[in-house]
Amino acid sequence: MSRRIGQTGSVFQRNKPWSPTAPTYGRYWIDLPGCPDRKRRTVSLGTCSSRSVARRKLREHIQVEGINSKESFLANTAPTTTFRAQATKWIASLPTRRRKPVKPATVFGWQHALDKWVLPELGDKFLGDVSNGALRDFIEKMAAAGLSAKTIVNYSQVVKLVLASAVDAEGDQIYPRKWNHDFIGLPIVKKRRTVQANSN
Repeated sequence: MSRRIGQTGSVFQRNKPWSPTAPTYGRYWIDLPGCPDRKRRTVSLGTCSSRSVARRKLREHIQVEGINSKESFLANTAPTTTFRAQATKWIASLPTRRRKPVKPATVFGWQHALDKWVLPELGDKFLGDVSNGALRDFIEKMAAAGLSAKTIVNYSQVVKLVLASAVDAEGDQIYPRKWNHDFIGLPIVKKRRTVQANSN
């Protein structure tokens, strides 16, 4: 990230010299998904009493937007991959991975979830677009179709696992997500309690 040029941005006004009552703007470069060249973005900073104040406002804006974060950089500059392509790669890796290989029955169940529900709904989306909003829409469709709470939770977990399987050369997730279960409406599955009868 330190080698990226323009991430700190610059500030300007359309008139000279600097006026504390004139509109102030900030300008910086951003990476866009699937675009090899960065694009210039201009934002309004309102009125700023000095150039240093304007620079501080722009730094705050860039920080809030996450322009300089490693996660944003990786997600926006990673090769564009569909959820379907990543799911195929993920499923193929499960039985042969060195650490905790997955049993064939589990792989079969996850493949069934992908074929039955996940891929028809999310398969053609780019990985970067599979976020809380996309998962919420998916959960609403499953709920409307009458799927049980346990099935919805299991199918949603497959979505999360596929997304988490996309990593860079250092093993870091390219599309890290902080899933908001309240927002996406993930059902709560109550565990059944088994009561053993005392034999006399």
